[in-house]
Amino acid sequence: MVKKIWFIVLFLCALSTLAQNLVGTIPLHFYSKTNCFEIVDDTKSQLALCLQDAERIRIFRMTPQFQLRDSLTQERPSKEFKWIMGYTVQDNQYALYWISGEKDKLGCQIFDFNTGKTGFSTLPYVLGKEKEVAKINAHGKLYVVSCLKNESVLTIRTLEGPKITQNKIDLTGKTFLNYEGKRVTFWEMMDDTNTLQKVPYFQFIDDETPPSLVLAAMLRKSYIDGDTLIFTFDNNDSGTQLLAIQLTDFSYIQKLYPQPYVERPAEATYYPIPATSFYFEKQIIQLKGKSDRLMITHRAFDGTILKSWEIVQDQEIGFKNTEIIQENGSINSTRVLDKSNQLIRKINNLYPSISCFRHGERIVLTIGGVSEVKESHMFGPMFGLIGAAIDLAINSYSNDNFNSYVNRKIVYVSGVFDNEFNALNEPRVHSSFDRFREFIEGKRIDKAVMFTLGSSLYLGAQVKGMDGYSFYEFKN
Repeated sequence: MVKKIWFIVLFLCALSTLAQNLVGTIPLHFYSKTNCFEIVDDTKSQLALCLQDAERIRIFRMTPQFQLRDSLTQERPSKEFKWIMGYTVQDNQYALYWISGEKDKLGCQIFDFNTGKTGFSTLPYVLGKEKEVAKINAHGKLYVVSCLKNESVLTIRTLEGPKITQNKIDLTGKTFLNYEGKRVTFWEMMDDTNTLQKVPYFQFIDDETPPSLVLAAMLRKSYIDGDTLIFTFDNNDSGTQLLAIQLTDFSYIQKLYPQPYVERPAEATYYPIPATSFYFEKQIIQLKGKSDRLMITHRAFDGTILKSWEIVQDQEIGFKNTEIIQENGSINSTRVLDKSNQLIRKINNLYPSISCFRHGERIVLTIGGVSEVKESHMFGPMFGLIGAAIDLAINSYSNDNFNSYVNRKIVYVSGVFDNEFNALNEPRVHSSFDRFREFIEGKRIDKAVMFTLGSSLYLGAQVKGMDGYSFYEFKN
């Protein structure tokens, strides 16, 4: 066993050395309190870095070779505007949105690289009694979704440069179930929380990097599939609730995907049974735990069951192509578990999670469980955290995805499938995200950004011991 663990560690270290490639370094210098985040224009595969300090905002655009292309600078708005809440980019025009202290308007900074000019305006933005539940960048727009407290009325605000439009979706009378199976309003369903997801907010899942098991374990998740905004709920273990909203006309459909029945202990009025799901390319993959097995159901969007698998005590896992791995706060602190019994028991005692991502013509499916964050002294120093900007209210999926693993216990096993979810007897897929985690482990970095361009994952950062601001590529 000890030899096996040391082999895995040496193998990961070797891959880490070979898998990353320094692709560019620029002479970019930061003040100590400068925040930095990335803006990627997907339509042009154009990367820009946005730097914010106490006095000014600078946007630097990069060439495909990760050299400085051009930049624009604008003074920071007045102190009335507290944080940058989001951005849009369309036709070389970048817009940053600032939240005001009174929360009744937004500040909008424009950086127009077509004309070389900048500008600032205020936009009406009154939430009133609404609570923000989702914020998503897609198609060059920023979508902000809010809900009236204790009601079932959603508002979707669409931000495009210096323009805001809004659409209301009235879900009054629709059936939503809370954790006990009682009929509630949409907001009350949002307000079902646990210690993993403590606030009534949707965890956005993007396909730009393989989703971490931590993000995939959240009770409420959101996805973008073409022009459709998908919300899923796993607060009730009897089934997955789904709401799909068309962003073209704001029509919607509602779905309920049943989970396998598991009898509860007779002495308990409510006994939470481990259950979760993952949306993938118009399909739903569900996981539910039982004392002696894990049940996986693969459904089409219409609810039809396409495939099902079970992981059963004292039996080999038919689809796995990895060892059963337990991480103890770090990718370099691992333990190999020998039996399916251990996987079943640990997932049932943790937050269950299921995720998948596309790797070329293959699909990688991972089953696992995650713990709450442990105290840092239990697992050593928290090196490698990226994107820790205190004056930003921007969602950075890639940064959150990476940071979510720090100081948690994770257990998982993976399998490789074809497009019809037939299990394949192929070697483990080592993703760019895995290589990124291995490379960054234990390093001291600053002003880091993480992003995807094309099929590669990139890190931009000041790395201790390196001069300048460096970009590293991680290929699948």
